[in-house]
Amino acid sequence: MKKLITTIALFFMLTTSAFAGGPVKLKKGEPAPYDGYLFTVDQEQQVRLDIIKLKYMEQQVLLKDNLILNYKDQIQFHILAEERYKTAWEDSEDNLLKVIKAHNRDKLLYTIVGIGLTVAAGFALGAAN
Repeated sequence: MKKLITTIALFFMLTTSAFAGGPVKLKKGEPAPYDGYLFTVDQEQQVRLDIIKLKYMEQQVLLKDNLILNYKDQIQFHILAEERYKTAWEDSEDNLLKVIKAHNRDKLLYTIVGIGLTVAAGFALGAAN
């Protein structure tokens, strides 16, 4: 029973593939079983080679697309890093300017207090003599 089912299944697979439009070997002068293109063996090999080359080129394009996406991600990373550095630099510059202004204000205040103390000391010495 197994052999019968296997034989029937094999028969159907073979007849299906024979009428599926696959390659059919013809001899010179034989009519073609369906409409289509007839190639010589060399032309068929060239078509198959062209198909292989096309698949290879598609793989190359996919690889290059992935490289481009990788470079794009790297560029975006560097842009974000540059923006962070710029913000940090501006913040540190603002902080430095605040420190310099506070230092200059303190120097001015100390100078005024020093002049005031010197004048007060002069008046005190003048009043003591």
